[in-house]
Amino acid sequence: MELFVNELPFNYRMRPINRQPDIVWGELVLPNLRSTLDNLNVGYRELLKGDLAAIGYGGNVESDFRAISMDYDIDWMPEQQQLDYEKWEREARLRAFNMKITSYFGRYLYSLIENYSIESRGALNAPESWPIYSLNQQYSVKVDEVVPVAGIYVPNRADASAQVLLDGMLANEANIGYDPDTTHAVGRAPVTWMLVERIADSGGGSM
Repeated sequence: MELFVNELPFNYRMRPINRQPDIVWGELVLPNLRSTLDNLNVGYRELLKGDLAAIGYGGNVESDFRAISMDYDIDWMPEQQQLDYEKWEREARLRAFNMKITSYFGRYLYSLIENYSIESRGALNAPESWPIYSLNQQYSVKVDEVVPVAGIYVPNRADASAQVLLDGMLANEANIGYDPDTTHAVGRAPVTWMLVERIADSGGGSM
């Protein structure tokens, strides 16, 4: 931005506002991105404390880049900076998408095991040994009931995947089955969701 501002074309201020990067990027886009980054840092700290609702902060990333791609160009940047911007935009969108599908019933059967795609989801970075989990019989919730406690819930169907449910939200139907052609579920079905809790940090097997 500093390099661009130092070499403004003579008729620059005659352009439409959205073609004046120092205004739209300097006063709108970049401050919005910085605000989103600040919120993500807050969310990360909350997540480390166990607040699963913090994964919802990923939605701000997607909305920011959607607005930029619709309304603002990046062709004012030098070529290398455009390439860098596109690289980091892809990385940010990927991570935000993973947060989004985790926070609202977006996982499908096998999506985190044999059907996991590094190309579309990024590196899984699985631990050498998975934690051990156990059902907590105290907490279960049916479709359209309010989730009492945030956590990982498993459905009472073998052909449906576990999901992260956030306290206060309404439990949804489960994604059932898996279609290898579409890489999506084959349908949805009402289930009873049951909370699972970590009882050991390791010993649950490996990839």
